[in-house]
Amino acid sequence: MNTKTIIRDIRVDTPVDRVFDFLVDPNNLPEIWPNIIEVKNVKRSKNNEGFNFSWTYKMSGAQFEGKCETIEYVPYERLILKSNKGLDSTITWRF
Repeated sequence: MNTKTIIRDIRVDTPVDRVFDFLVDPNNLPEIWPNIIEVKNVKRSKNNEGFNFSWTYKMSGAQFEGKCETIEYVPYERLILKSNKGLDSTITWRF
């Protein structure tokens, strides 16, 4: 299995609570993630910390569908999403 890590740092001159609150709503992802063309089936996690949702991603003309679940939710500090089906990945947001 090939594992690759991509790290990106972005500084946003906005209060951390506004950024975190924006990112914990998966419906906002198409606004900031250029290749995500649709988010659907958004449901609050069973533990009420984060969301589970389905997504559609388009890359080089090919479409992938997958599902994400929140695996770690630390308000205003960290959000970790695990994606499977289509493109397996773990996305960590640090605030």
